[in-house]
Amino acid sequence: MTLHLALNLFEGSTGCHEWEAGFFLAEFVLGNPGKFRGKRCCELGAGAGVVGVALHRVGAKSVELTDGDAATVRNLERNLGLNGIRCDAAGDGSGSSSPGRCRVSCQVLSWEEAAAQGALSCDVLVGSDLLYDPAVIPTLVEIFRGARKPRAAAEGAEVWLATAVRNEATLDAFEAAAAKAGLVVRDASKDGAESPVRFHHHLTLQRDKVRLHCITAPPR
Repeated sequence: MTLHLALNLFEGSTGCHEWEAGFFLAEFVLGNPGKFRGKRCCELGAGAGVVGVALHRVGAKSVELTDGDAATVRNLERNLGLNGIRCDAAGDGSGSSSPGRCRVSCQVLSWEEAAAQGALSCDVLVGSDLLYDPAVIPTLVEIFRGARKPRAAAEGAEVWLATAVRNEATLDAFEAAAAKAGLVVRDASKDGAESPVRFHHHLTLQRDKVRLHCITAPPR
């Protein structure tokens, strides 16, 4: 896997840097391909693209990669190309969309707009290091609550959220808000830590400091 990154945050937006939780989530995806193969997947805050590349490699049916920053999306498209993945940025079917192949698209997406417009359509929604500010919690909970499977709109999408724990209070606040909204939140950190796939070159990845949650909404 090859990525073009900003080695410090003064070189680009935070999305051009790959965070520990992103590598942790990518390890989980690569180590558990059956959870993602053949699924329509969407990522919030796709950043430099490590999780998107992992989803493509395990055979997702489609991968929609989103980020709120245009410069980050341009770097994301570049990184996909470095890994032999053509991004169908225009959504016109010109990307990796031949029969039996994973179609990958990239777009700028504001979380506030996504929450206001209604349900995202995907089987699986993923994200890493999204809980960086308590202020984003209500918006993310609304997005998770509204995400629906395209072929069974009454059924909520499965959400996989990886979080590097910097403030336990923020994580507690998210879990409380999710429960209040009727979401079912399961701590799957042990599953993530025991993934058979490891990025051994990432010497500073502290897997015991990352939490992985599986979040589902009850059927409507």
